[in-house]
Amino acid sequence: EWAFTMYDINGDQRISKHEMSCVVESMFDLLGKDRKGGNDPRRHVDEIFSQIDSNHDNYVSKEEFLSGCKADEKIRTILAPQY
Repeated sequence: EWAFTMYDINGDQRISKHEMSCVVESMFDLLGKDRKGGNDPRRHVDEIFSQIDSNHDNYVSKEEFLSGCKADEKIRTILAPQY
């Protein structure tokens, strides 16, 4: 749940694509990850949203976030590497 809170920048109990993009881009910068080719953080966010935003409202709820992290190792590695 700590990871969800980190992405929920405005504290409204849901994560927008903008919020997730801000955090993922910051993580890439901190870790020195290359953004070229298929490693664009925004592309990762689009893929993650398409997989875990189950009700397609363009927001990820805490339940969707936790389910997505539990179900998919790639998502877990990107969003919550210590999860």
